[in-house]
Amino acid sequence: MTTASHAVLDDALAATAYALRTAATFDPKEAAWAAKRLYEAVDSCAQRSLSVRGFTPDVERALLQDPRVQRELQGQGRDLAELEAARDADHVPTLSERSETALE
Repeated sequence: MTTASHAVLDDALAATAYALRTAATFDPKEAAWAAKRLYEAVDSCAQRSLSVRGFTPDVERALLQDPRVQRELQGQGRDLAELEAARDADHVPTLSERSETALE
């Protein structure tokens, strides 16, 4: 396993741990860390597929246009909008179910 693969795995496992802590505590800081680490995992995958060697504005644009990155950002935006609208725990199962298919 390469260093890059380890980084993706580390981010994915950390995101899972933060998500579990969010479910147990309902602490929004844990949810924010879960979202950040999941984004980092997806971004790392995009970097690998684009063979990124350095970062320039063009590379950043290409990463942001990657379909996986867009899907993750849209999903996080949708989740935040639903939570803002609900402001209660009724939508937590919906978000949990959706997160199970996020990386498919």
